[in-house]
Amino acid sequence: MPVDEDKIVKKMVAEIVDSNEKFMSHPQDIENFKRIVPVLLEKGIDNVNLSMFDEVTKSKLLNALGEEYIRRGSMNDSVKAFILAGNRQRLVEVGEHYEEVGLFGNAIDTYRLADSNDKLLIIGKKCLENGHFADAIKSFRLCNDVESLTKVGEAQACGNRRQMPQGKADWIRCKSI
Repeated sequence: MPVDEDKIVKKMVAEIVDSNEKFMSHPQDIENFKRIVPVLLEKGIDNVNLSMFDEVTKSKLLNALGEEYIRRGSMNDSVKAFILAGNRQRLVEVGEHYEEVGLFGNAIDTYRLADSNDKLLIIGKKCLENGHFADAIKSFRLCNDVESLTKVGEAQACGNRRQMPQGKADWIRCKSI
């Protein structure tokens, strides 16, 4: 079932991005929403109904809401707002923030929602190098990077979290430990 959920989420994000793509290239005027954003924040992103607005206004409101959530430190709610707005670039930036503070699992989830395979590969390699094998596996599985998944298995088999076996000599030393 998780595979079907991933496909559904990716399709929804792709559809939203496609419908809002032309609006995302223009700078957004957050000043116009100073009155409504506090009300939306009070209601919470999960309880907001923006169906009365056209797509352009809805996108701008959701982006303004996401920016305010970031300003207040509520990263999970900002991710929800940016998903609804279809703002992949801001999702990647939120993922980078998660990565900077060491929340690799959250960063991987955010990169997945942004459909950023390049970022998933980079964070997967970083997790592998630092011994965060579960996060590395999660990242590489999302990218379908079988070669890197094999490296995770080799590192786990060796039991050496600091250094990957590079060649046959390292494997012999690894097996003898």
